[in-house]
Amino acid sequence: MPKVGSKVLLIDIGGTNIRTCTAFVGSSELHNENKEKISANNNIDDYLKSIASVETNLDHVVCSVAGPKMNDQINMTNRNYQINSQQMQSMLGVQNFYLLNDWESIGYFFNSRSENDIHYLNDAKPFNETALIIGPGTGLGAALISKNNTVLSTEIGNVAISSKILKFLENKFHQDSFHINEDLISGRGLSSIYKYLTGDDLSPENILLNSNNTESVQSISIFLQSFAYLLKELALSYLPGNGIFILGGLCRSLLEFMNEKNFIEQFLDDLKPMHHNLLSNIRIGVIKKEMTPLIGNLNFINSIHLH
Repeated sequence: MPKVGSKVLLIDIGGTNIRTCTAFVGSSELHNENKEKISANNNIDDYLKSIASVETNLDHVVCSVAGPKMNDQINMTNRNYQINSQQMQSMLGVQNFYLLNDWESIGYFFNSRSENDIHYLNDAKPFNETALIIGPGTGLGAALISKNNTVLSTEIGNVAISSKILKFLENKFHQDSFHINEDLISGRGLSSIYKYLTGDDLSPENILLNSNNTESVQSISIFLQSFAYLLKELALSYLPGNGIFILGGLCRSLLEFMNEKNFIEQFLDDLKPMHHNLLSNIRIGVIKKEMTPLIGNLNFINSIHLH
């Protein structure tokens, strides 16, 4: 069991960036926070060894990775990279190497969130203990938080797009590239929408920076309406009476361009009266805090210590 005061390296490996920091078991403070972009050519193992090698008295590592976990191993969803906890423990020479799915980690962050970190699009009182946390980034990740703060990671991003969303898209443009949810609801999805409208390749960041451009505004609008429709379907599937919480840099940036009233109207659109009433009582919030997986990783190892 990790001892109070022992040193831990916290790592989050996403599709685009690696985030790292150090902390001490039993504390809530992060130290030496760092974010690095990773390309397809980066050797992630060498990068992790270089980070661990400069840390003196390192006892533990908690690493969250974007991909489904099976038998203490994760094959990344959007990169050709595989990480195994036993191999990494041996390679880095630490007492413990804990491996989490990235949304499992964010679930552990969720348990210590502050209301000051949340901007509510639709506020309501919880009516059960289930929450949905979701975030479009390089892909689309999500997890459910159930009774007793149990974290259930999902692969919602790789579920086929619903017929209702496809019909909505067909009214905007002819398309044949959106098949699963993260083809549309992700950073690359926003870029794909823009490309369908203009024929040009533009990064999500540049679409947001060029928000005075008519096609950028239209792309953002289509993205947000599609996202509202997806949240409606997930709300009906899981009944997250404790709320839907949206995370990630993309959605924090999109807040600036969001008509919040329209977004909630789209979330509640085309529902039977009973379901309209039910979903109108689900709070929807955007979490403004950054580095949430690293905080979740620290919460995870602290929870092991407490038990």
